[in-house]
Amino acid sequence: MPQRVSTPGFVSGLALALPKKSIQNPENVPPRVRNGAVRPGPIAVLNCVLPKGVVVLLAAALLFCMGCSALKGQTKEKENVLRGQLHMFRAAIGQYTVDQQKPPQSLQDLIRSGYLKQIPTDPLTGRADTWVLDYSSNAKAAGIVNVRSGSNGISTEGSPYSNW
Repeated sequence: MPQRVSTPGFVSGLALALPKKSIQNPENVPPRVRNGAVRPGPIAVLNCVLPKGVVVLLAAALLFCMGCSALKGQTKEKENVLRGQLHMFRAAIGQYTVDQQKPPQSLQDLIRSGYLKQIPTDPLTGRADTWVLDYSSNAKAAGIVNVRSGSNGISTEGSPYSNW
């Protein structure tokens, strides 16, 4: 018959009274209550391990996402540098063409004439000799009319860098 048991540190409630014989006889005691110590069962172990595993997985996913956004941030920074360099190139070519009344024949013409201090490094290729030059199709005004990146990559906006 169930009886009310009050134990310090535990909420009082109903418990089954076990005969003294069963505690002294280890064969009748469940494996979790041997030697007076209560060992956690498989469900309790899972309850401890599973949340930790979930936390580890969430932390790994968060770090992965942070890494991806950091790489995306670096790419965006390179794209901004490229935009600025292309703007500088195109302004120098335009000003040279107006002042000299003909487009430059090479990028070195822009440096010799003082329109550029040096040929900048393409931030996407990491080299200064990969710029793609577009030449005029007009035979009377032959020369460079545009500069594009030598990278064959795709921007974060989805357009090829070589089309910028």
